[in-house]
Amino acid sequence: MSLLSATSFTNIARLTLAASLVYVGYSISQFGQHLSQLSPLIDEIQQVQLQIPDILERVDTITEQVPDVLTQVDAINQKIDPILQRVDDITAQIPPILAQVDAVEKQIPPILAESKQLRQQVPSVLKRVDSTNKSIAGVSRQIPAILNESEAIRTDAPVLLANAQQLVSDVETAGQQASEGFVSGVFTGILKAPLSILPDGTPLFSRASLSDKDEKMMQETVIELLASNKLGSKKTWYNSSTQIGGEITLFASKSEPSQCRTLKIELSKKRRQIESRTTEVCKDAQGKWLPKNT
Repeated sequence: MSLLSATSFTNIARLTLAASLVYVGYSISQFGQHLSQLSPLIDEIQQVQLQIPDILERVDTITEQVPDVLTQVDAINQKIDPILQRVDDITAQIPPILAQVDAVEKQIPPILAESKQLRQQVPSVLKRVDSTNKSIAGVSRQIPAILNESEAIRTDAPVLLANAQQLVSDVETAGQQASEGFVSGVFTGILKAPLSILPDGTPLFSRASLSDKDEKMMQETVIELLASNKLGSKKTWYNSSTQIGGEITLFASKSEPSQCRTLKIELSKKRRQIESRTTEVCKDAQGKWLPKNT
């Protein structure tokens, strides 16, 4: 029994050894195959090894640039805070801008309404323009008559100038011969008769409104105008104590231009007109200026 056991063990050992040898042979054959596959890898590794110096050189170059890059990054980081501050400022301005936009939008409807009203008024304005054009056309039709009248005035001008020169000569002569009573009579007639009483008896220049100095200054102005006999000329007077003044304008009489003159007398107080009227005076046989129809 022991012999059988020993024989069995020996057989098993031999089988095991044989199997091991078979496995070793298989492994060796497989290793050989792997060695044939490693050859390309070895070639690639060698090629990579050849590139390593260049790679290391590039790494060194990049490493040298790192401080500059870091410096630029720091500079950019320092600029970020002001940029963020600007952004905050702009953000803070957005609400007022939006409020203004809202206000403008609210104003748009009234503007559009007003524009609509203006458009509606355009037809009436155009009608008024048409009416004005028609009025201008009517005035234009009157221009020939006005020009004819102007031509007649130019024709009569030499005669009027001759009469005016004669009147100036007469006034100068009368002025040389005038006395206090003559001047007072002229002014009294002008002031009291035609100026102080209207045709219906209503006072025009009340005696209470004019002081003695006012009357004297007005008298001197009237006499100066009549003495100059310059048609269309004006003279003013002003009493600072009463703040009353006036403007007197001399015109030719339409009814008797050679012997009579029209005086337009305007009174004002504190630079505001209070009374105004016109009167005619004519020269009598003695060369005195008296109110017409007296």
